[in-house]
Amino acid sequence: MLIASAGYGKTTLAEQWASGPDRRATWYRTQEASADVAVLAVGLAVAAAEILPECDRRLRERLTATSSPSEEATVLAAMLAEDVAGWPEDAWLVVDDYHLLGVAPEAESFVETLVSEAPVNLLVASRRRPTWVSGRRLLYGDVFELGQAALAMSPEEAVVVLEGWRSEQASGLIALAEGWPAVIGLAGILPLPADPEGDMPAALYEFFAEEVFQALAPDVRAGLGVIAVAPSLDRELVATLIDGAAAERVLESGLRTGIIEERGGRIELHPLARQFLDSRTAGELVAERAAAVDRCREIYRSRRDWDALFSLLERHGLEAELELLLEEALDELLSAARLSTVEKWVHRAERASVTAPVYRLARAELCLRQGEHLAAQTLAESVLRDVSDRRDL
Repeated sequence: MLIASAGYGKTTLAEQWASGPDRRATWYRTQEASADVAVLAVGLAVAAAEILPECDRRLRERLTATSSPSEEATVLAAMLAEDVAGWPEDAWLVVDDYHLLGVAPEAESFVETLVSEAPVNLLVASRRRPTWVSGRRLLYGDVFELGQAALAMSPEEAVVVLEGWRSEQASGLIALAEGWPAVIGLAGILPLPADPEGDMPAALYEFFAEEVFQALAPDVRAGLGVIAVAPSLDRELVATLIDGAAAERVLESGLRTGIIEERGGRIELHPLARQFLDSRTAGELVAERAAAVDRCREIYRSRRDWDALFSLLERHGLEAELELLLEEALDELLSAARLSTVEKWVHRAERASVTAPVYRLARAELCLRQGEHLAAQTLAESVLRDVSDRRDL
């Protein structure tokens, strides 16, 4: 396990280690939607199928008949564990950004059961230790953990990165950064040593991010601010959001400075960089960012990427459009047994005091699958009355 805050190079280290000799790996990159057990189960099973073909088949079939994947998390995990019983010793399942599962205990229960009952070699990168990693597991060597202290840069490593700085400046920065690679790395790519005023690593990151940002060409700065609105990115989408050759310049500059990374065909903004770009450009690129949100909305809808579309609408305060999203996605989500996702979307609408018929229909579907038949019938009948009244009008 690699456990540390953002900016400590967990994913990079995992990639380098997993590609070592006599070792092969399959990846599952956790997203917010992975807190839904149905999404997590299928995602891990599909990743495992790259090592053991067809090991995901039984799990997929079971999900189509499952009334509540969250309540059956351990059963589903045990089924997958049986199907990966022949896991080879040289193969690793890598789970990145595991901390996103922390909001859903049932999702962590799924992983815990899989780890306990299957011979799968697991590599986890996370900002926090999984709840199922006990002191006993660490003590007996079932789990090997590299924490933040181990992942931090040593003073000697930082000096190499800060080559060209005066020794007193370098030593001061190293002491303030406390080995945080994100800060030291950004400082190392500046054309000239700077003299930060902050006395905390977070302030240092913002300081150096600003220095790097200002050193970029104006069109690159604008391009990074535009693509920061998108919760899910790839090269095709970047080229759609930014005109012509500018897209390549933005990608090249972003990759060179570490503001963005490219993994598995996806473009990823470092979480610290995204936060910085949002705060730095939201007030300067209002029209451009609004147009990018509109374009992302169209593209995610055409791709039926409902999770990205939900994140986009929620992030940019477009709750009024959640009704249309649920109308479009409800049947597909239910068919995939993504009941936790439906529950999350309905709860979001209820918090916003939205009572559109589609939300009550979704709640009725949830009640039906949970055995609350009277409640399901009552909700469905209220939806039917509303629809009938609208037709009369």
